[in-house]
Amino acid sequence: MHNRKVAPGRSLMTDAYSHFENYGFLAPFVEQEWLKVISLNAPYYPKMVQYFYNNIIYQHNANGSIRAFKSYVNRVEMRISKNVLAEVLETPN
Repeated sequence: MHNRKVAPGRSLMTDAYSHFENYGFLAPFVEQEWLKVISLNAPYYPKMVQYFYNNIIYQHNANGSIRAFKSYVNRVEMRISKNVLAEVLETPN
């Protein structure tokens, strides 16, 4: 059995940056509806995340826009469409 390291979740604590409001630090995240993305806080496997990003392939539509992401981790193929990603992260598509 492999001894896989599990890292605790991390997030950008938006409350900690409230004193920077005059600098507009959070404004872009609010405008793009990405607060949930920077607030994700769940355990993860650092090596698995690294493998996922090292192997990622962008699949494009005929017009050149990205329609999905494909990657492999431990010989397992993963496909994530842009629509599914937007739904999971609760962000606009």
